[in-house]
Amino acid sequence: MSCDGSILLNHDGSERRAEASKSLRRFEVIDAIKAEIEEECPGTVSCADIRAAASGDATVLLGGAHTIGWSPCSSAQHRLHNYAGIGRPDESLDYRYANFLAKKECRWAFEYVDRDARTPQTFDSVCFKNLQDHTRLLSTDQSLYSDPRTSSIVDALADGPEFFNHQFAVSMTKLGNILVPTVQDGQFAVSMTKLGNILVPTVQDGGEIRTRCYSVNSNY
Repeated sequence: MSCDGSILLNHDGSERRAEASKSLRRFEVIDAIKAEIEEECPGTVSCADIRAAASGDATVLLGGAHTIGWSPCSSAQHRLHNYAGIGRPDESLDYRYANFLAKKECRWAFEYVDRDARTPQTFDSVCFKNLQDHTRLLSTDQSLYSDPRTSSIVDALADGPEFFNHQFAVSMTKLGNILVPTVQDGQFAVSMTKLGNILVPTVQDGGEIRTRCYSVNSNY
């Protein structure tokens, strides 16, 4: 699966920037999932495995993990003011919710805010209703509803809490069953592989566990 993960690398000469790859989208979703996993289980799940698991409905279901927890306001402030240089808030964000964040909850980038504005302490499918109402904090989450390929899945999950609970468990089990490369003597066996115009360190038994999917670890 390591070859599949190479499409996530983002640098001059990479497969991701090739002409044939220009129609590919949603890389930010993979990056967001990877960041969540690295925070809880660093160096465990590869980018290629996340890409395989987070396709179609699995992407939406894993986004449901944001039904609880907090995010730093720095991850959402770009949506509240001059979004993408248009001089106003993100139009996919409900204006009342945007005002609430800007004036009360997210005045400063270092503050934290609930990811789920309605039931922040409960693991439920209300987070998908928030997508329908355009009251999701993160733009990567909201894109699940604005994308016609996944919006129907969001609708089904919003209207079926029991369906969400079951399918989320299935998706998490799928992620948990991903094989993890073994470590011998406390280190991975590293060799160098040419990828595009650069040399990429790879692990002999399955590929480097990258900290960020868009770059090899040696670039940090």
